[in-house]
Amino acid sequence: MRALAAVLVIVVTACAADEVEPWTYGEGLGTPENPIPEDNLPYAVTSRIDFTLNGTSPPAVADAVASLKAFAANPAKTMLGLADPTQVQQLKTAIGTTLSNNLEGWINTELDKARIATKTLRQVSTDVASITETSLTRFYLNSTLTMTPAKTTHALTGLNFKPASVDIVVLIGGISADQLTQHPALTVAEAGSLALGDHHFGLAFGDHAWSGINLATTTMFGNGVQTTFVNGTSCSTLAKAIAAKCSTTCVGHESELRAICDGATAKLVGQLRERVAAFHLDLFRFASGNAHLLDENYDGLADRITDGMWSVELNLGTGVRQASAPFTASK
Repeated sequence: MRALAAVLVIVVTACAADEVEPWTYGEGLGTPENPIPEDNLPYAVTSRIDFTLNGTSPPAVADAVASLKAFAANPAKTMLGLADPTQVQQLKTAIGTTLSNNLEGWINTELDKARIATKTLRQVSTDVASITETSLTRFYLNSTLTMTPAKTTHALTGLNFKPASVDIVVLIGGISADQLTQHPALTVAEAGSLALGDHHFGLAFGDHAWSGINLATTTMFGNGVQTTFVNGTSCSTLAKAIAAKCSTTCVGHESELRAICDGATAKLVGQLRERVAAFHLDLFRFASGNAHLLDENYDGLADRITDGMWSVELNLGTGVRQASAPFTASK
């Protein structure tokens, strides 16, 4: 019995020695004046991201919308430039110089007759270009921030696009390129001071942005980008109208005109889709974050996070770009 008692004493003593002090944010914290985060409660975070430079989009973004802007300025010239060059040359050879010289003007006149939600196709093209630029450079990032003294988890949940006063939320996740959860270092100090350490995400941003662009276009014009432009150009109607144009002789060649129009419209939308999808944010870095915890019910636990500011870096394909991103959070 004495031997057994000795063993028990040793075991109990060893267990006591192995006990780890509970994690805390620091002495004197957890009061209304010095609040701390509520353990394991996800705070909903909204971060405002703006990667323009003095209001100017990065070159890669400008390239993505170049054809849309050219189409808005001169739809016919852009259409003939995007179409299969062999088809265009064969048509011009077949109809002769005089009719060929009038071709752009006739096409523009017909395209300008169409209306989509009261707007011309030129205006729609300008709007879609603006939606695209805004979506790729100025957006809101939704995330959750869950904090304990031992571990912090920052997880991306959605992208909020607001082009042309349209509020579009795209949930993110489910794409292999997405890396949505990180565990930054956390420091809580007096007066609710909050500091978050370096962490970074990977995001198939272009795929999510394309979803947002289509949703915004649908909200404004009733259909996504492709259907909006296909309906707006109405290639069968356009080809029939142009084929009937005459100057000494008539244009004809309705089927060739239809093929040129169909090919150009598909390329206009397809080119935009490819260039937007190319924006993969392999580097989406939150170098640091600073904010204040606000205790509104005086229980020593933060109800909101205010005055937040991230130091953010991303690479849109033209080198690393840095910016400051304001953020707020609440339970």
